[in-house]
Amino acid sequence: MMDYLKCMKFTENKNAPNCRALAKKYLGCRMDNQLMENSDWDLLGLVNLPGDTTTYHPNFNKKAEEKIEGKD
Repeated sequence: MMDYLKCMKFTENKNAPNCRALAKKYLGCRMDNQLMENSDWDLLGLVNLPGDTTTYHPNFNKKAEEKIEGKD
């Protein structure tokens, strides 16, 4: 999170792609540790970033399947 804040300060609070990549990393960590619900990166506006290879958080599809099956 601190890296993201430093990036925002460096870019004068412009939503630079490299800062967004740091935000994606932070939110991915929160999802991995179940501090927030798994979500589609597109819904969070975090797609097509430098070094980006995924559209979904790795656990997004698993969580969606659990809701469909009523395991939620």
